[in-house]
Amino acid sequence: SGNWTGWSGHPERPNSKTVWRICRFEFEQDFGPMATITGSGTSLWRGENVEFSITGTLNTKTGEIQMTKMHRGKFTSSVLYNAMLNAGRQEINGTYSRGTIFLQKTTERSDSSVASSGEAAPAPRFQPSEARSSSSPSHLSSPR
Repeated sequence: SGNWTGWSGHPERPNSKTVWRICRFEFEQDFGPMATITGSGTSLWRGENVEFSITGTLNTKTGEIQMTKMHRGKFTSSVLYNAMLNAGRQEINGTYSRGTIFLQKTTERSDSSVASSGEAAPAPRFQPSEARSSSSPSHLSSPR
């Protein structure tokens, strides 16, 4: 659980990148090795702030994540991500139908991802070589 920042997009098209900012994820242990992921946040896509919610699952034994990002407001599309959690590095790397995703945990507290200036914490650099996982079956429409 905590705040995460990062990006998603096609590695060969940096201009298609979506910056994930001010994202809060909660991981709640279910029965056995499975945990539920819930969360919300704002991403920057083509100059627009897009609010979203997250639902998904984490296999705590394997680190496998399946999560769906559902956009709210002007955009109502959803995107399915298949990823791996690297708990030691506190990173999520994976894929979806249009590219890769990289998220990194920034803090535990829900209010500390916003700097004193009111700006979101900077996202990690676009590094497609860090992404890994299986392919993702669905993407309804942009943004990512």
